[in-house]
Amino acid sequence: MRAVPDPSLAGRWMFSECFSNARSANVGLHTGRVIPDAMPPGRHHSRNTDVLAKDWGGHWHVVSVHPVIPYPHAKECPA
Repeated sequence: MRAVPDPSLAGRWMFSECFSNARSANVGLHTGRVIPDAMPPGRHHSRNTDVLAKDWGGHWHVVSVHPVIPYPHAKECPA
């Protein structure tokens, strides 16, 4: 995980993490059955970025979520 100040608004921080869904299973909403994995090997890594800000009491809250960036565009996330 990496944290950097949000350049668009003072006091907010962007937290990015890489994740892999290689061992997860997608389930069809209507059938409840596992959907076969059609993703090529090495394409299961993505980067997620949340923007957090403190409230008046000093508690952190997610105020924005950036779109998920899949590998290979998320170069810092290993394949």
